[in-house]
Amino acid sequence: MSKEKEVTKVKIVMLTACVDKDDNKVRYEVGTEVEFNKERAEAAVAAGYAEYPQPSDPEI
Repeated sequence: MSKEKEVTKVKIVMLTACVDKDDNKVRYEVGTEVEFNKERAEAAVAAGYAEYPQPSDPEI
């Protein structure tokens, strides 16, 4: 019986155009919203490549 570790996905918004660190054929444009695992998202935000999305205003 194998237990798989649950991976937490986090949404971030790219602030700079860049290529994926693991697959340089994948390109992220400014404003693209992507989901990464928590550690990778934190690293991208800390490096200034991305930010966490702002909550949208509720519709009236």
